[in-house]
Amino acid sequence: KLRSGFRTLIRKCAVPLLVVPQKMRPIQRILLAFDGSPKAKEANYIAVYLAKHWDVDLYLLTTYRDQTNKKLLKEAFQDSKRYIIEHNVRPHAHMRMGQAGDTILAFAKEKKIDLILMGSYGSNPVKEMMAGSAIDYVLEKVTIPVLICR
Repeated sequence: KLRSGFRTLIRKCAVPLLVVPQKMRPIQRILLAFDGSPKAKEANYIAVYLAKHWDVDLYLLTTYRDQTNKKLLKEAFQDSKRYIIEHNVRPHAHMRMGQAGDTILAFAKEKKIDLILMGSYGSNPVKEMMAGSAIDYVLEKVTIPVLICR
């Protein structure tokens, strides 16, 4: 998927991009994978809109690698949660330790998520090519639709 120019499409697409790796099913549960980045904030807005207008459950997930990373992400997580609540949506909010891609996919499976929303690439392209990114990992292994916010 990602080696066929898909990464370039994600980077250059001016609007959110819906990736459907298998058959679409009715959406009852949305997962917002939130890391506090500007692109994740865009995903936050879209998640609230969809949850309200589709009357579906919204799950908020922030992943962290260690306690130091958790402290850095806690404020962004709380801001996201606050924004969701202010717009009259009741989120199922979770912070989980682990590698972002693995944790997102495991959480989606555990909660029977129908759609994942996440921001696209945020770091330097060379750095992401070397170290990898959560979006690459998720797109390589996911079986449910992913809405990527640019």
